Amino acid sequence: MKKIKNFSEFLNEGFFDNSVFKTLSSILSPGSIEYNQPDQETTSGGSLDSPSLVYSSLPGNDDFALYMQHQQGLAGATGIIKALNGTGGMHPETVKTKKGTKYANLVMNIPSDRPQIKKDLINALDNGDQKTAASLFLNMWKEKWFSKQTKAIKEINNPKNSEVKDAISKACIKYNVPFDFAVAVAMIESGLNPLAHGNTYKGLFAMVPTSDYGGVITPMGEKWNDSYVNAEAGIALLANNIKKFKKNLGSDWASLNIGKWVNNLA
Repeated sequence: MKKIKNFSEFLNEGFFDNSVFKTLSSILSPGSIEYNQPDQETTSGGSLDSPSLVYSSLPGNDDFALYMQHQQGLAGATGIIKALNGTGGMHPETVKTKKGTKYANLVMNIPSDRPQIKKDLINALDNGDQKTAASLFLNMWKEKWFSKQTKAIKEINNPKNSEVKDAISKACIKYNVPFDFAVAVAMIESGLNPLAHGNTYKGLFAMVPTSDYGGVITPMGEKWNDSYVNAEAGIALLANNIKKFKKNLGSDWASLNIGKWVNNLA
């Protein structure tokens, strides 16, 4: 199994001469990187003790890219995919310097255990190479996604997380979002802790309590730390924004190997 390539290896192998299809096949396919990929039994609805869940994301596909719109915003995530494909550029906010950090929206979302990725990504953007920067960022997050998803599936079945599991399950059924996808997002955003919060983003799905997100949800207010309220809001927003993400990408959507469950979102 091949490992993630560093910046110099991308340059040396003539990566930039490949077509968009070949780029996505080699960059985003399961065989192109080394990650902790869950097996089919681990990610099925039955193994999560949620037999009523119909839809399940598929291990090894590009469903992780759908999380990008939650992390980067719709415009930001769209720009990253288009930069990878060579069909557009990253959104100005994505590559903006914030509080002294260059390319903050990308750099601040690279985990501390990936220092080489951060270095190579900054180097690529300094040289105006958004395509390689997008490749590095998406490669890294695909690997992290499967690792986080595996951990989430294990942790969600811990008795201490029974309320969180029930809250996420109910919202997933309502909006036809796969449980294993939603629980991975919650693991990344809050560690499955409904009380997790920063100055702005709070709760299981790291939401802004005062926002209605363009009329998609009812503001949570002081109830942001209620597992059921936050899961309902977070998963409703995920479902809504994934549909918008698909529309925003246009023909670029076909370059991603996304699970068919997306067609059934409520």
